[in-house]
Amino acid sequence: MMKKPTKDMSGGWRMRVSLARALFVKPHLLLLDEPTNHLDLGAVVWLEAYLSTYNHILVITSHSQDFMDSICTNIMDLTPKKKLVYYGGNYTTYVRTKAENEVNQMKAYNKQQEEIAHIKKFIASAGTYANLVKQAKSKQKIIDKMEAAGLVEKIEQPKTLRFHFEDIRKLPPPIISFDNVAFSYSGKPKDYLYDHLNLAIDMDSRVAILGANGTGKSTLLHLITGVLQPCEGTISKHSHLKLAKYSQHSADQLPYDKSPLEYMESLYREKYPEKEVMVKAGSILHGLGVSPTMMKKPTKDMSGGWRMRVSLARALFVKPHLLLLDEPTNHLDLGAVVWLEAYLSTYNHILVITSHSQDFMDSVCTNIMDLTPKKKLMYYGGNYTTYVRTKAENEVNQMKAYNKQQEEIAHIKKFIASAGTYANLVKQAKSKQKIIDKMEAAGLIEKIEQPKTLRFHFEDIRKLPPPIISFDDVAFSYSGMPKDYLYNHLNLAIDMDSRIAILGANGTGKSTLLHLITGVLQPSAGTISKHSNLKLAKYSQHSADQLPYDKSPLEYMESLYREKYPDKETMFWRQQLGRFGLSGAHQTSPINQLSDGLRNRVVFSQLAMEHPHVLLLDEPTNHLDMTSIDALATAINEFEGGVVIVSHDFRLISQVARELWEVKDKKIRNLTKEDIDIKAYKAMLVKESMAAIEKAKLFSKTATGGKVA
Repeated sequence: MMKKPTKDMSGGWRMRVSLARALFVKPHLLLLDEPTNHLDLGAVVWLEAYLSTYNHILVITSHSQDFMDSICTNIMDLTPKKKLVYYGGNYTTYVRTKAENEVNQMKAYNKQQEEIAHIKKFIASAGTYANLVKQAKSKQKIIDKMEAAGLVEKIEQPKTLRFHFEDIRKLPPPIISFDNVAFSYSGKPKDYLYDHLNLAIDMDSRVAILGANGTGKSTLLHLITGVLQPCEGTISKHSHLKLAKYSQHSADQLPYDKSPLEYMESLYREKYPEKEVMVKAGSILHGLGVSPTMMKKPTKDMSGGWRMRVSLARALFVKPHLLLLDEPTNHLDLGAVVWLEAYLSTYNHILVITSHSQDFMDSVCTNIMDLTPKKKLMYYGGNYTTYVRTKAENEVNQMKAYNKQQEEIAHIKKFIASAGTYANLVKQAKSKQKIIDKMEAAGLIEKIEQPKTLRFHFEDIRKLPPPIISFDDVAFSYSGMPKDYLYNHLNLAIDMDSRIAILGANGTGKSTLLHLITGVLQPSAGTISKHSNLKLAKYSQHSADQLPYDKSPLEYMESLYREKYPDKETMFWRQQLGRFGLSGAHQTSPINQLSDGLRNRVVFSQLAMEHPHVLLLDEPTNHLDMTSIDALATAINEFEGGVVIVSHDFRLISQVARELWEVKDKKIRNLTKEDIDIKAYKAMLVKESMAAIEKAKLFSKTATGGKVA
């Protein structure tokens, strides 16, 4: 950037260049007007250190107490009464000294006012008495001298400045309720996603909706918002309910010509003062990993992932009675996921989420709703781990009750069958039959049907000698220029036994590294060597978007591999799709009618047909349900080839990764060699997140140039 024309820089960067010029001159008198505006924390710390040893005259204006404490030896205070009061010491000393001075001044003021009141009382009582008139005139001269010299001023405390975001009053339960709700997109009962659905959601609940891909989790959110209407039954909502929803499609609604901060300000300018919006929005955006520079960047210049974060920030900003989040961790890096966990774990209104992350649901949720294959909604108290334990215990107890009831029915039926036509037994047999009839009328205990185990499967292939991929002193930047390098001097090797998880913040180059491995990108320096027979298969979070939506999965697979496998019959392709949990109507329905999770299964089925030596997986868990993620983890562990994975899912990483590589500071650090596992890495991120939350206000101030009292 030092060689870049300033006309190509943002206003913030031009401000830094101007500040550098002023510092370079090092004059006898240096005047700095709000020098920390447009600087990030690192630059502020550097500037503090630089100016704290400045040995000429420095005069600054600043809104930062820390900055003035580090630098200043004197404070000049412009008072509301248009006076300039001089104090020795830094800002903290100034605050203490000013407070002490004001206490002493008020004592002097009160004493002087008492003295004046006493004198005036004497003058008033003197009247026209000759012997007192002379004394009264003398007393008046004392007051005149006081006034001529200047009376001690009364300390007028300034009106306290308060920023306030309105709290939403509690609404009486239930906030939202479903009464015998049924729904299908066709409107036909045979297609119902759920039937006789009853639920009630109250304030202070943080609920996760679980269910296999295609069971209607996102559809349930649409019914709550009113985007969809039930085919049967009623949905009631409190008349004053305020609702906000975030989904993967929310980013499409952002105005492309506005920056995140401009967008937030335009939405809420009528309700809140501009600076309040900027500070709160800046805090949330920073927590989600959006830098101060990016906060002022038009959203049209952002990737889809960053626009998703802005859309999520908007939903969090509103803080409504009911916040609906559909897969909120998709497109977030691990650091942002940790921040979001901390933010939502104290959310004191209603939160309803769909998520595939066990860690996330454990940290955030107080209740779980499970959409079962039998189109029922089961409600559980506690987080995800509690749900798993409770569900298992319930199923054990239900099977005991089921077996006991079936034994009782079998025993009764045996008696009835043995009664025959014996007169003395027929009456008893009829009585026994009534017992069975009553059981059936009340509803028999259902047998627990364990769902068919979902298995993903990647074909085994012959081994290649290591290393099959090696980086030798590799550097890369999109411009090709060393000053822009995402990483430099990379030396690494990947073989068929590798199980590598790549970690790091968004923008550090995790996905770029996968592009270098595939050859989509070439290194700016150094060499990347690959075995001549190497086959790679790559999954990205956008792979499903490239599927032909007008074709069915079966049609797509047959057409894609017709030339390569001309002898394969339709049954083979059905079996191949079935290996990845696509069966029945899901194989023959148009892809545009499948859920996102089912579309991703089509992609995995396609990848398996490539018979790769190495799988490259970029955020593979996005839109997959918990069962699919477990199946994917098992398939990866059984796969005899190498795996390199980029993921925000702590659980998947803990299940499959043998090595953790962190992309940071233009290097790749092997955390495993330092005995840092994913649990320890998350603990590091939690610590950093807590520090970031504390410093978020400063980031938002430096992003906006605003001052907050």
